[in-house]
Amino acid sequence: MDSIGGALSTAFMYILAAALMFGVPLMTLSSNNDDIAQMSLQAQTQEFVDTVATTGVLTEADYAAFEQAASADGTAKEIEMGISILDENPGKKVTQANPTKYGENVSYSIFSSQIEETLSQNGRIALKQGDNFSVSVKNKYPTLGDTLNNFFYSVPQSAAYSIAAHASAYCTVNGDLSN
Repeated sequence: MDSIGGALSTAFMYILAAALMFGVPLMTLSSNNDDIAQMSLQAQTQEFVDTVATTGVLTEADYAAFEQAASADGTAKEIEMGISILDENPGKKVTQANPTKYGENVSYSIFSSQIEETLSQNGRIALKQGDNFSVSVKNKYPTLGDTLNNFFYSVPQSAAYSIAAHASAYCTVNGDLSN
C-alpha cells in the first residue's frame, strides 16, 4: 500500500513540476505577446486617425491598408469607425428671443456601415475642419493569453479584450477631393 501512495505523490510532483516548467512560462510569453500586439495596434490606430485628421480625407486605400496592418499579427480584428460631422449654420437667426443671436452648431454622426458604403461608392470621404474622426479596434477571437487567463483566473472572455485600441481626433483642415 505504501508504494501506491509513494507512486501517487511522485506522479503529483511530476505534474506540478511540468505545470511550473511549461505553464508559467507559456502564460508569461502569451501575455507579453498580447502586450506587444496591443501597443502596436494602438500606435497603428493613432497613426491612421492622425493621418485622416491632418489630410481631411479618408480613402478606401488608406482604410484597406489600416485593416491589413491591424490584422498583421494573424488575429482577426473588429474595426468600428465614426465621423461626427460638424453641421455649421451660423447664418440662421433666432428672431423670437434675440434677433442678434446666431444659430448653434450641430453635429451628426455616421458610423462604420455608412462610412464603408460611402467609401465603396466614392472611394473617398472628405472631412471639414472641426469634424471628429474616431476608430475603435478589438480582437474578434480570444488569444492564447486570454484563454490561459480564463483557465487560471476564471476571467470570462466577454469581460475584456486583451488587444484593443481607440483613437479620435478633430480634423484640422478641409479635405479636398479634387486630386
